[in-house]
Amino acid sequence: SGGPQEGSGTCVPREVRLGSFAPLSLILATRPAPSFLLQVFLQNGYLDNFLEKNGLGENTQSLLFVAVTSLGADPIDGITSVNPEGLTAATGEHAEALKERLASVDMKCNVLSPEEYRPAMFEKLM
Repeated sequence: SGGPQEGSGTCVPREVRLGSFAPLSLILATRPAPSFLLQVFLQNGYLDNFLEKNGLGENTQSLLFVAVTSLGADPIDGITSVNPEGLTAATGEHAEALKERLASVDMKCNVLSPEEYRPAMFEKLM
């Protein structure tokens, strides 16, 4: 596994959550094939079928729970009295690197196994 400087994030467009994978296909078409393995998919929805179909099922994925209330305000990262550990989660090879990157701006990220991540992904959809 690499350090936080390796890889890059792909923020998954809202349309993907609504069932259209065309925007994500376009994003992948603009990336050189070797870089696919370094992608971290930052998502709000279910991507498993799309990622598997495109040979990316092992890529790092993250569910971000982040809000910014106003211009210049610090981000709020899903920490609640019910979930003091925060709700942002990641799984995959670069999950620890993403956690480090978020920690550098005082945000939390839970690194989960693929089995733990899957229910969290469905909860985020609801």
